[in-house]
Amino acid sequence: MTEDEFRASAEDKGYDLPVEKTWDSGHVNDWHVHPFCLYVFVLAGEMTLELETGGGIETTVCRSGDSIEVPMNVRHTERITGSRTRFLSAPRHPAG
Repeated sequence: MTEDEFRASAEDKGYDLPVEKTWDSGHVNDWHVHPFCLYVFVLAGEMTLELETGGGIETTVCRSGDSIEVPMNVRHTERITGSRTRFLSAPRHPAG
């Protein structure tokens, strides 16, 4: 997926405008939840996401050009194990 394709997909799916973020190597977000869905696209680098599902922990490694959707209220963690990582993050808040 390209950045333009991600942006079009985010808009089609009803996500807010993506925000670019950069995290350094070794960055870890402890386990947490969001009261909204999140759509992430890696521009450069690598990010490992772990999502707590009914069947256990699902681990996904996202590299440049990869995207992932994190459902609302799903416990998850993110970490940067390689070099500095740039990514786009777009939330989608529930209607109401």
